[in-house]
Formats: sequence, C-alpha cells, structure tokens
Amino acid sequence: MDRAIERRRLHLTLPLVGSISLPPPERLGWYAGLVAMGALGIVDWPVVVVISVGHLMTEDQHSRLVRDFGDALEQTG
Repeated sequence: MDRAIERRRLHLTLPLVGSISLPPPERLGWYAGLVAMGALGIVDWPVVVVISVGHLMTEDQHSRLVRDFGDALEQTG
C-alpha cells in the first residue's frame, strides 16, 4: 500500500534543496487555489497558513488511518 501512495506523488530534485516529494495533482491544485486567494487578497495570509497546516495535518491522519486499515485487512486475509 505504501508503494501505491508513493507512486501518486511527484518527486523532484532541486539544486541546493535536494529531493522533494509533492502531493498528488488534485491536492496541489487545492493548495495553488488557496495561495492564489492569498495573493489576490481574498483571504489574509495568516488564514492561508492556518488552513494549509490544518489540511496537511488532516491528510496525514487520514493517510495513516487508511494505511492501518489496509494493514489490518492484509493480516486477516
């Protein structure tokens, strides 16, 4: 299951930074929209940061829950 999650990510190697892993395209679009709203002044930057951090934490918790559920199914089968 980890390989399936990892395959959907985009991996980039940047000079001076090294290798980074980006989320799947649909999540990148969500973050790009949020940043665009901040850049246009529709949403204040502190709000953009709080929403982004909250969304990242929620995604991480959801991914962990799905991974644990998949592991439990593999053990029973």
